[in-house]
Amino acid sequence: LLVVLFSCVFSLLVMGEKHRFLAWNTPDNHRLSLRHDREKVVYRFPIPLADFQVSELIPSWNLQSIAEGFLDVDVHVSFASGESHIFNMGRWAEGRQSLDLAGRRTSVNDQKNDCGVVYTDTLVFKKPPTDCELELSLYPGNDNKGASLDFFGVCLSPPRSSDKPLRPALILEKRLIDVPLLCQRDYIGGGVWCSPTSVAMIMHYWSQKLLRPDLRYSVTQTADLVFDPAWPGTGNWAFNVAFAGGHLNMRAHVNRLNAIDELRALIDAGVPVAASVSYDLLKGKSVKGNNDGHLVVVVGFDQSGDPMINDPAACPEVQRSYPLEHFIKAWQSSRQTVYIIYPSEISLPDQLEIHWQ
Repeated sequence: LLVVLFSCVFSLLVMGEKHRFLAWNTPDNHRLSLRHDREKVVYRFPIPLADFQVSELIPSWNLQSIAEGFLDVDVHVSFASGESHIFNMGRWAEGRQSLDLAGRRTSVNDQKNDCGVVYTDTLVFKKPPTDCELELSLYPGNDNKGASLDFFGVCLSPPRSSDKPLRPALILEKRLIDVPLLCQRDYIGGGVWCSPTSVAMIMHYWSQKLLRPDLRYSVTQTADLVFDPAWPGTGNWAFNVAFAGGHLNMRAHVNRLNAIDELRALIDAGVPVAASVSYDLLKGKSVKGNNDGHLVVVVGFDQSGDPMINDPAACPEVQRSYPLEHFIKAWQSSRQTVYIIYPSEISLPDQLEIHWQ
């Protein structure tokens, strides 16, 4: 349910080089090459860098029917010095953790050299690459015919020196999306489950709106299905969207927005958004704390222009508004990182400037 009221809300404009999102909605039709053999399918996606200096890279993927299989995600990069490296962005497998280590879902630790370092779901370059290619190796398992890569995307971020302060501009109107309320603290171990709880809230919303009970998961189920043993925990950005986007006719990806105009456009389209924030800054503290990363669901804006948020840690009420200036600072700590989860039939707003390949 989308409720429209009259009010004023602020938009945030960002200057400088923008975050960029590249997407392949039908990977087989936009591939560089695709190799079939008896055990795997290999997809390769070249990343154009001629007009963009990338400092960080976050991949997203949506797969169907890999209950017995898994996906390996590698980044091949070359540098002006002549060096080349391969960074592994994780192995994705559906379901709860398997005892079979060869197919277990996990990120890969201890990937660091003079050119870059992998922090769970994010590749951070120490110097700009000149060439970059993503290679996805799909091992379908026993069901070779059913497994398919339905969507692939990659978020590219410029150097942090390009980040500029966000400043307000006036927009009229208020909007609020009726997203079910869930509290992470209702569960044993849930104190660190902000990400799966946020994903579960959004999936509950789409389950109700689309009349699809298959999208409804408990918080505990969601936590089990996104758990990353190398973290160890449930906050791997790529794994959370891979779970959400692994359902029929659903899409999900990690993005970094360039302005609250883009966030507002998603709310206007009826798409709630999970946002990565500093919890200390969101609550008004002047300094970001250690390990204070938090996921919340932005569901609209109130009559004062402040974002309405389903905060999974703000129990028992969950939904509340936070001052806009606090949200700005808190969201900027993650460089405006979000999960966008939506039905594939929906066209995302033009304001997002997604580069479809």
